Amino acid sequence: MQNKKTQPSLTKPLIHGAHIQNRTLVMMRWVALTGQFISILFCQFVLHIEMPLNFLCAVLCMSVAVNILMTAFQAQVTLSHRRATFYLAYDILQLTLMLFLTGGLHNPFSMLLIAPLTVGASLLPLRYTAILTSITLLSAAILYLWSFPLQWPGEANKFPFFFLVGQWFAIGISAVFIAGYVWRTAKEARQMSAALQTAQETLAQQRQFSALGAQAAAAVHELGSPL
Repeated sequence: MQNKKTQPSLTKPLIHGAHIQNRTLVMMRWVALTGQFISILFCQFVLHIEMPLNFLCAVLCMSVAVNILMTAFQAQVTLSHRRATFYLAYDILQLTLMLFLTGGLHNPFSMLLIAPLTVGASLLPLRYTAILTSITLLSAAILYLWSFPLQWPGEANKFPFFFLVGQWFAIGISAVFIAGYVWRTAKEARQMSAALQTAQETLAQQRQFSALGAQAAAAVHELGSPL
């Protein structure tokens, strides 16, 4: 009876969402920050696109500080679903602020808003994925309404109205579709893993029962033997 009660606790984390290591998010954020820094330098000094470097550097430094703190105090921690959602939401908002300072939806990197959402959808339960999806859609709407314009060299700085509307819809539809698809696929994978784990536990119990039965039969045989 005791073994049967412990089975749900073993399979529950796999069904309702996988846990994510803190160092995984830290590593991903380092890659993202490096890419953002290189992109800013390339656009400013190679493409000669004027950008608010002071504000951009301040945002980057803030994220570097957050990453250092996460590395120092939670290097080996397995994050809860709520905390992982908080950190991924921070990544979405940080990228939103970077895009706000660099043209909003005019910036071709605006599609990267979906990246933290995709990570969350593959690891988190549905309600937390829905939170990240809502934050992504709201961020895209804010970027559609407000942003600092990019100063393209030698070209007009205004984009057609329908281009901006289409860009927002593209991000919104992509966010919902990718989040739903990745979450569903990850859920099925977790269910298959849970079923496999349950089957392995059942097989192990059957082997234990068979071994106990063999030992009991041997004991009975020895007790019944006249020798």
